Amino acid sequence: MKTRRRQFVERLTSEISYLEFNLNPTKKSEEEERDWSGLIDSMLFSILGRLETLEDFFSFRGVCRNWRSISSPCPETLASQSPLILLTRFPSYTEAFFDISRRRLYNFQLPWRLYSRFSLAFSHGFLVTSTEPPRSRILLWNLFSGDHIRLPRSPEPFRRVILSSPPSSPQCLMVLFHPGNSTIQFSWLGDSLWKVHSWGPAHLIHDMIFFQGRLFALINGRLALVDLAPCPQFTLLEDSLDVEWKRNSQRFLAKSGEELLLVCCFEFSIFRWAFGGGGWVELKSLDGRALFIGLGGFAASVVPPCLGVRENCVYFAGRNADGWCEFSLKDRCLETVSVASPGLLRSQTSLPPIWVLPSLS
Repeated sequence: MKTRRRQFVERLTSEISYLEFNLNPTKKSEEEERDWSGLIDSMLFSILGRLETLEDFFSFRGVCRNWRSISSPCPETLASQSPLILLTRFPSYTEAFFDISRRRLYNFQLPWRLYSRFSLAFSHGFLVTSTEPPRSRILLWNLFSGDHIRLPRSPEPFRRVILSSPPSSPQCLMVLFHPGNSTIQFSWLGDSLWKVHSWGPAHLIHDMIFFQGRLFALINGRLALVDLAPCPQFTLLEDSLDVEWKRNSQRFLAKSGEELLLVCCFEFSIFRWAFGGGGWVELKSLDGRALFIGLGGFAASVVPPCLGVRENCVYFAGRNADGWCEFSLKDRCLETVSVASPGLLRSQTSLPPIWVLPSLS
């Protein structure tokens, strides 16, 4: 039986022949043996741009040392990868990736069991994973390279994690919080301890996000600018939304291009913050973009064309454990997508699905 790698190489032969003809019309005859490692970089990058599954991407990296050296995981080499959603499997009690465009579950599994560790978020190519509280052990695990970063134990419970920048940056700041609580924990990568601060029960945090180098929060339903140094404090900005709207909504801070957004995932209303003093302004369009949001918070904003992604659409994972919702701002239509794949835990787990966007890693 042919190996998957061999099958992948044969599948690329026709593509390479086409590219060779266009880049070099005087190419050698088909009978001559190919030197796969000698293909020019422009041709290899063209091939990378056509790989739309992680299986093909990793098979490409496994062909030879030269191919691996030019295909390090980054937004350029992963630009054509479609969005994935991380779901829970049974009876292995592991997490597995589902390709939302091809409607298929990958066999690739993460190297831990749910009773020992689980995923909370995906950011800058890293899965943020944690053990159960108290004193949760946090691990950043790179989906593509296998690199991992261990962080100090968390002294307080939390459910959401946000990063200010890629973990490779010395200025990477991590913030932990629990929606509906008033306590935040924060640490710069490399610190040995978390700093913990509470604003008291009168100031409840609903969501937080880093936007243009600053930390914003929803506190009691109002937008606030947070300053962590030297002592954590926040400044409430002037506007707030209707009380009835706040009571009946799952609301998340998001960002799209140069705009700070507020997304209500109950009736799918979207607002942008007018920094000139206009407060929240409702949007009827995302200017062709698509938003990905889950119970773990904002995941990504992408610009189609991207395989399987629609323009002006909100993708929300959280209402059920084995699927997601797609809401089109164009026709105000809501579609619920359930993963029809055997072996999922479905309602047997309280862990929410997590969006994984390889093209933004």
